[in-house]
Amino acid sequence: MSQPKDRESEPSRKRKQASRLGVPQGGVLSPTLFLVFMNSIQNIKPHVKAALYADDLALICSEDSCGTAQVRLQECLTLLEQWTEDWAMSVNAAKTTYSIFSLSTKIPNLRLKENHPKYLGVTFDPRLTWCKQIENVQKNGIRRTSLLKKLAGTSWGADMKVLKKTYVEYVRPVIEYGMASWETAAKTNFQKIERVQNQSLRILSGGMKSTPINYMEAVAGLEPLEDREMRKMLTQYTKFQHLTSHPMHKLIASKPKKRLKRTNFTASALQIHKRLDLPDLKPDAPLQTSIDWPLWSQ
Repeated sequence: MSQPKDRESEPSRKRKQASRLGVPQGGVLSPTLFLVFMNSIQNIKPHVKAALYADDLALICSEDSCGTAQVRLQECLTLLEQWTEDWAMSVNAAKTTYSIFSLSTKIPNLRLKENHPKYLGVTFDPRLTWCKQIENVQKNGIRRTSLLKKLAGTSWGADMKVLKKTYVEYVRPVIEYGMASWETAAKTNFQKIERVQNQSLRILSGGMKSTPINYMEAVAGLEPLEDREMRKMLTQYTKFQHLTSHPMHKLIASKPKKRLKRTNFTASALQIHKRLDLPDLKPDAPLQTSIDWPLWSQ
């Protein structure tokens, strides 16, 4: 007499079902298939915007009341939980953070896991002053600048050409990451980043602390970071004008609000454009990818 077969347990059945889902590892079409697979997550709930880059998801809700935003985000998280169950996905709770961005001093005491969330390598703070991000950038820039010190010497080591190439390709990308958004940062915070380049300029040119910064910039052939910031802002502004599907497209088309003393991206870009006396920025004009900056080639 044959023995009855044991029924498969529910957890085991779910594990086998999950193993059949997803996209093949190492396939040529796997990145594209994964993007198609994740794209449906952006249409979870109205009134809540989703920013998705690969598997990094940010849910954004802008309301006059923190309580209203909390309710809508909770509804969105409930639907997100259902989405993960339907598609056999899991959320990394250790990397999940929550934060409130507001200039108000009367913020309710909500239980938040992180006041300085990081998204795509950029650290945000509740008042969007970029202090935390600039501090992290300064630390990384100083750490990488130490490599230039090891390569340089008064009578030995690499020449200026090698040191400049090392700075441009190894140090500067770190201190410029996300710079197009720093216009709202205080001047004292931005000066922290400029000190990193000034330190690198002294290593490149062999200048002393009393050597003028503009002279070392001319000798090394490097433009000031302030000019590079303006260039990046204008480039990003022009991209937003041409990318009609981008959320910033409608925002920059509207008139900048002057209710607060703090500036914003749109107002700063228009002010720089007017100060440099550049041609009018029109959405239907060809995208200008370069601007002639005097004296600087990099």
